[in-house]
Parts: sequence; structure tokens; C-alpha cells
Amino acid sequence: MGVCNPDTLRHVASTYHDLLSHEKSLDLLLDLLQKDQLHDSLSLNTLDKTISFYEHIYKSYLSQEKFSMSTYLRDLTRVVLSSSDSLQADIQRIQVLQKSGNDQSPFALLTKRLIESNEQMRAQVSKINRLVPQEDDKNRSLVLDSNSISSIESSIRNLDRLTKTFHEICSGLTTQILLLSDANDRVSTQDIENIAYQACDKIYKKEDSGPYESLRDSMHETVSTLSNISDSLETGSFDSTVPPEQNAKQSIYVIAEQFKTSINEADLIRSKLELKEEEILEIKKMLKLKHDELSELNIRLSLNEKKIDTLQKELEEKDNKHKQTLEEIKVDGQKKIKQCEEAMAVLQNDNEQLEHEKSALKERLKQLTKNKLVDDLMQKKIGGTLKPTGSLNSSSDGIVSPQCQLPSPSVGDGNLMSTASEQEISALRNTVRHLKEEIWHLKMSRSSVELTKLEQPASATNINEIADIYKTSTLLLNDLFSSIASYKITGENVAAKHEIIRSKMKLVDQTANNLNTRLYQCQSNITPGSMIETKMKTFSNPDFSKSLTADRLLAAEIQLPGGGGGGELNITQEQYRTIMRQAIGCV
Repeated sequence: MGVCNPDTLRHVASTYHDLLSHEKSLDLLLDLLQKDQLHDSLSLNTLDKTISFYEHIYKSYLSQEKFSMSTYLRDLTRVVLSSSDSLQADIQRIQVLQKSGNDQSPFALLTKRLIESNEQMRAQVSKINRLVPQEDDKNRSLVLDSNSISSIESSIRNLDRLTKTFHEICSGLTTQILLLSDANDRVSTQDIENIAYQACDKIYKKEDSGPYESLRDSMHETVSTLSNISDSLETGSFDSTVPPEQNAKQSIYVIAEQFKTSINEADLIRSKLELKEEEILEIKKMLKLKHDELSELNIRLSLNEKKIDTLQKELEEKDNKHKQTLEEIKVDGQKKIKQCEEAMAVLQNDNEQLEHEKSALKERLKQLTKNKLVDDLMQKKIGGTLKPTGSLNSSSDGIVSPQCQLPSPSVGDGNLMSTASEQEISALRNTVRHLKEEIWHLKMSRSSVELTKLEQPASATNINEIADIYKTSTLLLNDLFSSIASYKITGENVAAKHEIIRSKMKLVDQTANNLNTRLYQCQSNITPGSMIETKMKTFSNPDFSKSLTADRLLAAEIQLPGGGGGGELNITQEQYRTIMRQAIGCV
């Protein structure tokens, strides 16, 4: 962690409390080690948990960080030497607790071989420690490949298994010694093998292949890995061709420098804030002045509002006066309208009287023409009868009779009467024509006056609305008639179907109310003040109104011939429409 990324160090520092708790367990073990109080009965579970926690920290945060290969190899030598010491001590304990005379047993041979491998391992470690460059050597650096690092990790894992296995064997032997009756007795080789099998099964788990193969293979892999590393160091395979980098600063120093820079920035920000505070004080002073100005303006505003209120009151008084004058003008206008209506009524009466006089003149004219025609006919008849007799008398007697002298004066009188009657007729005709023209002018003036009094007719803006109301009401009635046929509902989910019909009836009622409201609005727009006598939701048939409150009303029962024992009948939509059309004629 000395040369890791500062951000990584911050992440690791976030687990400080967990690290502290595990460090306390390690401190306890170190204290016991210094006091020489470590014994086999001491539990190592806390140590295993601590190791697991550090492995988790390494895999989570530090696995991708760069590290010094020289330091890594020196740490490897320390781990191997510690494991070697532990193995040597445990093997010696096993040899002490083992019965004598079993030097040629398989387990005794295994321990001898492990002792030899342990000596080889220590020799390879001392060689590695000698070949690894020191920390102050800046001219040489090492680079390990991934295969070497993985083999080293595998060797460390094998050493961990070896030490744990021999620790379990020693613990089992200690328990076995305590069970022996005589203090000078030792554990037999068979018992040691059984304990070794149990220990390998516990430590190696699925990879267990018995103590002989497992322990021998682990030691062999470790020794071969260490020998390969020492040979590579000796031949210079791990030497880096890249010149070594300058000593990088530790992360804690980098974080400290960052903290110093942040402190300096904070000081700069503090100085800027002090300047801003001074500016804020000046702004507050300016705001106070502005506040005083605003208070003065508010006072002026209140005075102006009072003036506006007084002016508004005066305007309201003037408005009331104007309204009164308008009402008076309206009353006068209504009076004048009434007077005009009375004058129109008088003119209408005069017009009727003129019509009566006209009809009387027509009757008189007809009577005069009839009398004139009768007089003319009578004169013609009288003249025709007297003319032959006069000729006879004159021829016979030579004396003109008075009857012969009548035709001449009668003809003259007829001409005079005809001219007088024609003049009278023409005068009457002129009079009638003038009367007609005067009546027509009176009617036109009256009509123009009435038209000027009439208001402008409103445009037929509600025609579309009325048509839409009519169309919607027709569709609503058709839908209602088809719904209230109340055909019997059978089958499953009857309650759901009843609920559907009930909701449909509520929807019909709501739609009817909406149409009624729209109809009221249209009528009030066309003829304000009028009333509608009926409502859309009032039906002429009481049965129809009952259908809104009742759940079901049986209007008709349709029986269809079926087969066998009856049952359900499946029909198409067209067949259903045909049946309903024949039954009620609404579909």
C-alpha cells in the first residue's frame, strides 16, 4: 500500500474499523508469542478470519496495483522460512510421540523425506535471498512473469496446507497421548496414519488423495518452484531491461500533499469569502437605502391608492347616474314605442275604414253601371218600338205623333247620361287608384317602422348543435330499446353480466341528462326565458322507466327447438340479429 494509487488507499482506509479489529487479534497472538504462551489448545479461527479478510482486501483493491518484485521475493523467503520452521517443529513432535522401532514404516519414511525436502527448501530460500537485489540497489530491478507469480502463489498455498495438516496431526497426537494410561507410552504408527488421513481430509477437502501423495506432492511442487526461481535469478531471467524508475512517493505522502493543497485552496477561498462578506455588507447598506426608498414609494403608493379609491367612488356615482338616465331613456323609449303602436293601431283602423269605403264604392260603381246598362237597354227598346209606328202614321195621316218624336230626345239623354257615367267611373277609378297607392304607402311605412324596431335575428349557430342532439338522442333511444329487451342471461359470470347491464343503464341515464342540459342551453340561446315541458329521461311507457331501477325485466321468452336433452345453443351474430328482429324488431 506504500506505492499504490491514492484513490485505492482511500478505499482501503474506508475499511479502517475492520482492519483495526483484525489487527487487535493479531496483536493478541503476538503478545502470546512474546510471552511464550502459545499452545496447541489455542484456537486459530481468528487468525484464519484475519488472513481471509486481508486476502479479500488484496483481491478487491490491490490486485491491479504495481509492486516491487524484490520486496515480493524477500517476503516469499520470509513466508517459506516461517513455514519451514513450523514444519520442522511439527515433524520433530511427531517423531518424539511416535513409538520407537518403526523407522521403516511408510509414515516414518514420509517424515524423513519431508525433512530432506525441508532442508532443500531452506537452501533454495537462502540462495534466493542472496540473489535478490537490495532495496538501495537502484541499478538493478526484477520483473516476474504471470506464470512465475501464479506458481509462487500455488507454492504458498501448498505450504499453508502442509503447515495446517501437520498442525492438525500434532493436535490429534496430543489428544491421543492424553488418552493413554501410561505417561511413557507412545502413539503407534497406525494411529498416526489414521490421524494423518483425517487431517488431510479436513485440509485438502476435495483435492485430498491421502497423506502420502498429498503431502509429498505439495512439498515437491514447492521445492521445484523455489529451485526454478533461484535458477532464474542466477541466470538473470528476471532482470529487467528497462531502467528502474525513480523512487515514487508513497501514497500517504501524495494524499498529504493533496490535503495541503486543499488547505491552501481553502485559505484562498476563505480570503475570497472575506472579500465577499465585505461586498455583502456594502450591498446590505445599499439594500437598506433601497428599502428606505421603497418605504417612501409605498407611502406614496398608499396615497395614490386612496386617490384612486376616491376617483373610483366618483366614477361609480357617475356610472349610477348614467344608468338611471339610461333607464329613464329606456322608459321613454318604451312609452314612445307604445305610442307608435297605438298610432299604428289607429292607422290600421283607418286602413280598414278605407277598405270598407273602397268596397262600398265598388258596390256603388257596380250598381251605377248596372243602372246605366238597364237605362240604355230600356232606351234602345223604346226607340225600336216607336220608329215603325211613326213611319206608318206619317205615311197615312201626314201628322207626326208624339211617340215618333220620343226617340230623338231619349237618344240625346242617353248620350248625356253615358258621358256623365263615364266621367263618374273614371273619377271613381282615379279615386280608387289614389286610395290604393295611399294604402300601399301607409303599409310600407308601417312595415319599415316595424322592421326598424325589430332586433337583428341571430344567426342559426345552433342548427348543428340541435342536429347533433337529435342524432345522439336517436342513437340513445335505439341503444336503450335494444338493451331493455332483457333477454335472459344464462351461463357463467351472471353477476358480472348483470353488473355490465346495470352500468350500461347508468351510462344511458347520464347521457340523457347531458342531452337534456344541452337542449336547455340551445333553447335558452335561441329563445331566452323559454322552458322545456318534457325531459329526455322521461319515457312514455312506464316499463321503460322501470328498466333503469330494476335489475332485469322479462319482456319475452324465446324458445328454440333443439336436440335431445337440451343444453346450450351456439348461434352466430347474424342469427341472433335475425331472432331479435323477428321477436321485437329493434335490431
